[in-house]
Amino acid sequence: MKSLDSLVREAWGQLLIQYKSGKIILRSERDLERSFSEICRGLMEREGIGPMVANQEVHTGKRVDLRLGPSSEPVLIELKLYHDSADWKESSTMRNTVENDLKFAKGRNNVYVGIIDVIPSSSRPTMPFKLQWKTIELDEKVFQGFYASINPPTSAQRERIQRTLLANGAEIR
Repeated sequence: MKSLDSLVREAWGQLLIQYKSGKIILRSERDLERSFSEICRGLMEREGIGPMVANQEVHTGKRVDLRLGPSSEPVLIELKLYHDSADWKESSTMRNTVENDLKFAKGRNNVYVGIIDVIPSSSRPTMPFKLQWKTIELDEKVFQGFYASINPPTSAQRERIQRTLLANGAEIR
């Protein structure tokens, strides 16, 4: 039987494959949360674990996107579909940001942060973390059909080549 940690990594890999090919469409963080949750449930069922997946629960004072496993020994997951430069830097008025999620996860081996940066060439504030980003490229037909024309009014156009990150809190420096 696989550990929850290895299931999280496998689920992230499956999510990215399906996203790049257009099998799943990610227009919002809700879509990301729902899709990742479904993939995790399927993997857990396949492995004979639970499935124990909960969405939007409060743990250690923060509402997290997903919890895998029992409440007594949870694996917590924060997800971001980053499309607005304002989301990158935490401020007194913006708490649900990439920086805030990374601060929450840092040093915690039971917390993961998964990010898809859909506008990687846009400028953003410097972050106090060293992160291992990977690059993905969406299928041209998928990009043109679903993503080329959608973006929030305050952000730049989505790009076909995007950055992704799945980091365990113990890996965030």
